[in-house]
Amino acid sequence: MVQSEEWVVHAYGEQGPKLAERLAATVRAWDRHVRADDNDKHADPALTAHPAGTPDDLLPAGDVLDKDHCRLVFRWPGT
Repeated sequence: MVQSEEWVVHAYGEQGPKLAERLAATVRAWDRHVRADDNDKHADPALTAHPAGTPDDLLPAGDVLDKDHCRLVFRWPGT
């Protein structure tokens, strides 16, 4: 079975294009090295949302994106 998924990145603001390219590069690297069909340890990334102001030490390991009302944590398997 072949499964294909598509990620779309929309970025806004002064740092938007830089952030969008960073996320796209991360997804491409994950797709090549972690999600590859020949990788028997295939795993998908996880996203969790936490209230704004949650201290760093209470967040799971991962890449944190701070928003006005929450903190998003992206966890990429294999990284």
